[in-house]
Amino acid sequence: MAGLAAKLEQAGWRVERRAPEGFSFPQVWEAFGSLMWCEIGSTMPAEAEAQFAAGLGAGPEAEDPIGRVIHGCLNASMKLFTATMTARDVLIGALERFLTGFDALLCPVTVGPAIPHCPAGTPVQVDDRTVPYWMGGLAYTGPFNLTGSPVVVLPLSRSEEGLPIGVQVVGRRWEDMKLLAVAEAIDRVRA
Repeated sequence: MAGLAAKLEQAGWRVERRAPEGFSFPQVWEAFGSLMWCEIGSTMPAEAEAQFAAGLGAGPEAEDPIGRVIHGCLNASMKLFTATMTARDVLIGALERFLTGFDALLCPVTVGPAIPHCPAGTPVQVDDRTVPYWMGGLAYTGPFNLTGSPVVVLPLSRSEEGLPIGVQVVGRRWEDMKLLAVAEAIDRVRA
């Protein structure tokens, strides 16, 4: 990403390293996980919930926010679902305010190179440590699934193992065509 940022600056783009105010990734991950589990659990028989959560390595003791919220959400009440949607709206507002001053937000696709295929719930190796499965694959994509923000993924390079490394180009909601134009311009600079 640093190399791409330098190329964009050399091409005359304004590049700033900052995070959206009011868009806390732990809050985003919890809201994303809550909504995901509410939706998955909405059609799941109550007796299957514990077995399902255990099979994914999720539960109150899970290391990651997405896995921790599963038990309260698989059999969610309308009150919990509505609270989650309200939290989602607050996060959408924070990201939209941030993007008002920028063409796009650039961020990683995953916590490292693409994750090799593995069963859901399998811990993922990132550099010299292991991270929970959900954080390995959804830490950077889940937030924009939650907010409904359009995203274009561009290739950056490959790992030593040949796995792709990419960058997400995130735009404002409902401005998909503008985002495609920005991504195309970034891709020309990237090449």
